[in-house]
Amino acid sequence: MLLLDLDGLKAINDSYGHLVGSRAICRLADVLRIHCRAVDTAARYGGDEFALVLPESEEAEAHRVANRIREVMANDDEPPRLSASIGISIYRAVVSASKNCSQKRTRISTQKRPSGESAPPSPPFPAVVPPKPETCSVLSQIQTKTQY
Repeated sequence: MLLLDLDGLKAINDSYGHLVGSRAICRLADVLRIHCRAVDTAARYGGDEFALVLPESEEAEAHRVANRIREVMANDDEPPRLSASIGISIYRAVVSASKNCSQKRTRISTQKRPSGESAPPSPPFPAVVPPKPETCSVLSQIQTKTQY
């Protein structure tokens, strides 16, 4: 995940007016929309803050994306010049957490019944609903790295 903060938006608003400031936000949003993959999700979550979720990406790919965004912004000739502070957060536990959750589901669904007790009829849907990885209590830690 990338967290982006448009640098100097207040100065842009003060010097050029809020219309140009709004245009600056749109320019950054366009960079994210045009230069990211279809599976990535970009969202504005504050005045000049954006998040870019990069599923199926390792740390090296996140750095490449951040550098590509910086490069595109640096080569944009429309005034005023824009730049962004970009932080990178890496979540490494998805695979092991999913595996642990799957093991818990298997253990629950294969528990034996007391002898003589008949099994209930099978429902038309799975008897055990798989937990989402983010709600499973065995999730590992999130490692965060910030680039300044």
